[in-house]
Amino acid sequence: MGGARIRVLAFALVSLTGWTIYLAYQPRQSPLADLRRGFFTDHFSHMNAARAFVFRGVNLWKVPLAKALPRLTADQRLRLDEDIQGVAGGPDSESYALGVGPATKPIVASWSKYVRPYPPGDLLAVLPVALLYQFTDMSFASACWGLVWLFLLYAHIAFVLFATLPLEPRPAPLVALGILYLESVHWALNGFYDPVALIPLAIMVGAILRRTWLVALLAFCFAVFFHYRALFFAPLSLGFVVLQLHHQPLRSLGRRDWMDLALAVVLASITLITFFWVRPQLGSFPTYGLHDAGTEARRVFMFTVALLAVAFAWSRAWMDVALCLWVGVMVLQLRQAYEWHVLLLLPWMFLGKPEERAVRRDLRFAAVFAFGFLGLANVLLPTWLPMLW
Repeated sequence: MGGARIRVLAFALVSLTGWTIYLAYQPRQSPLADLRRGFFTDHFSHMNAARAFVFRGVNLWKVPLAKALPRLTADQRLRLDEDIQGVAGGPDSESYALGVGPATKPIVASWSKYVRPYPPGDLLAVLPVALLYQFTDMSFASACWGLVWLFLLYAHIAFVLFATLPLEPRPAPLVALGILYLESVHWALNGFYDPVALIPLAIMVGAILRRTWLVALLAFCFAVFFHYRALFFAPLSLGFVVLQLHHQPLRSLGRRDWMDLALAVVLASITLITFFWVRPQLGSFPTYGLHDAGTEARRVFMFTVALLAVAFAWSRAWMDVALCLWVGVMVLQLRQAYEWHVLLLLPWMFLGKPEERAVRRDLRFAAVFAFGFLGLANVLLPTWLPMLW
């Protein structure tokens, strides 16, 4: 193991230890354990969706939790533990009886009247804590703490994978790593599972740099299995297939290659099936982001996308032209474009080889910042640090 890799691992271990201590002694601690002290509810909603899927077989992509499970009665709410009363004890709370396990551990989830707009991988990402919560005496507050910690672990694994890519020893890659670290830690602390999708995306980037196209395709399929927003990189998947067939025709694939290809097909199929189940119902969701912006803001965004696409074409970065136009269309069409979704765009900054022209790398930075600011209302600056206190 090289010295650089050891330093990266040491930093990640120290960092994760530090954030673990912070979570244990967080000022103004909330039972929900999030950085906004009880504002965000995604983490325990994911956990309870996983419990409903595993223990009651609820088809979360067709049937909302509010229709699949009986609502808690007033008497049942009164018997809940103190740490869950704040989110499940009120008459208007979104709390439901699981019917399996302790009655003091109901299903509590935000936006429960809608189907779950997440691929199956989100259930897998929270399953360790969901099982602990279901089968042990773990409290609701401890489960929330465990979920945030788990997301921090995912963020650090992703950071290690990106930091050990063959990057240039120059400021730009270090800046990209800094942004990725701060953004992934920030949103993990707020209870967002999105950093888990950065792990296969880091593997995808590494495979692109090594020109192992089948590995890149499999990693992309894993990323989309964990998060639909990983479809930002969908144009690359077609390129992976074409390049793989160009360098290694089907008849020359080995047994391991066929297994990887089969797994990629299975993951993609499962993800697309659930997506098409959810898609007809997305129109009922509240809108947020560029979708609600005025005509002028949308025009500025489209002009910026066009300008970036021309600049990429001028530098002969055809892969980036495709990504730029595709992401631009996706962001315009998204009914919900939140600040934390920029996490799934950050791998774009790492796609270039060290010997590549600097202008292409700079344009990728510009594209990520432009999409983050104009499309997702994220300036990619650590303005969240004062919230720690």
